Amino acid sequence: MKRFQVLDGFRGICALSVAVYHIHMPLSFGEWAFFRNAHYLVSFFFVLSGFVMVHTYGQRLATTDQFRQFFITRTFRLYPLHVFVLLFAIALEVVKMGAEHAGITFNQASFTGQRAPQEIIPNLLLLQSWWPGFNPQSFNFPAWSISVEYYIYMIFAGILLCTPRFAMAIFLMTSLIASVCLSLGLAYLMEPALQGLSCFFAGLMTYQLYQVIHNKTMARWLHTVLELVGICLAVSLLVSDIDHKQIILMVVFCVLMLIFSFEGG
Repeated sequence: MKRFQVLDGFRGICALSVAVYHIHMPLSFGEWAFFRNAHYLVSFFFVLSGFVMVHTYGQRLATTDQFRQFFITRTFRLYPLHVFVLLFAIALEVVKMGAEHAGITFNQASFTGQRAPQEIIPNLLLLQSWWPGFNPQSFNFPAWSISVEYYIYMIFAGILLCTPRFAMAIFLMTSLIASVCLSLGLAYLMEPALQGLSCFFAGLMTYQLYQVIHNKTMARWLHTVLELVGICLAVSLLVSDIDHKQIILMVVFCVLMLIFSFEGG
């Protein structure tokens, strides 16, 4: 099976950029406009996940046994570490509570705000980024993306298993509806979930387009020009102040992924 090494390289660059965004290093390159806007690169990860998932599993989710294996693999890849970190965060709150009883005060009391007791069950079920009223940043903040990814994987696999004939149409409609909800601010689901749905299934449709045109031949210089233009466009939009920035970047990320999937420049 083909491995898209250039896209793997982009994954690494984006991961490092998001890390720099979260570190907040004053008076350093971390204050450059690119890194201050690097949180938008999470959309790139969702697009890439859709692209890679359908490439890897598009023809391997036709039976209940294959779905069961997919469910087990994805669950054990994400869930054990998530539960471990969640339990560790809860344990810290218990220690904090004990310190409070001993007379030590903190800026925020134990089991309040983002670590309130009512947030434990949504986090345990990985639902914190889906249902309005839950806090996607509760307890282990980075787990909001795991919450989104996990259930999107299951939606993807379930649709392929149950309605393979109409799967691509459903994927396309899901991406379009989620994008419209994001643009109009319709909070039927949490914004992180809508972001994941729109980007993941847009990446999946990008792969379908790649399948149609990947045998087309093009001069290396033209590939190179398209790659340079794509990168410049993505970076300029990333640092700009425009309306519907997240949706526009999603489209640009899809185009960029399509260009670089040929690895021809």
